[in-house]
Amino acid sequence: RGLKNVELLGQIDRDRLGRHMAGTAAVVIPSRCLENSPMTMLEAMAAGRCVIVPDHPPLREWIIDGQTGRTFRTGNVESLVRVVGEVLADAGGREEMARAGQGLVARRHDAGTLLDRIDALYKESLRRCALRC
Repeated sequence: RGLKNVELLGQIDRDRLGRHMAGTAAVVIPSRCLENSPMTMLEAMAAGRCVIVPDHPPLREWIIDGQTGRTFRTGNVESLVRVVGEVLADAGGREEMARAGQGLVARRHDAGTLLDRIDALYKESLRRCALRC
């Protein structure tokens, strides 16, 4: 289609992924599926990239428009084009959203925090079992 600043790579191996991700201004996830936490989105956020996703309810748990990334109206090409243009035109805002998204992924997927939560669930389960015996 003559787009000089867009690459449609398809599936790439993990070694190449980091290099490609580092060279992007933003990562667009155009899915129409109601995904909860797409791995591509989480990897992009963890890598400090601004993400642009459809405005699906599950993705709103991660992406607050203008804060941790950007959203566009699902299935609406004009909305997607407008949002991508805004993101590309605002390097400072893009970097700020990328940092916020990176922090969010780090907080929600911190190994120590997750292990503490799992441990607490096991302790609560044991406590409840003890009450029934």
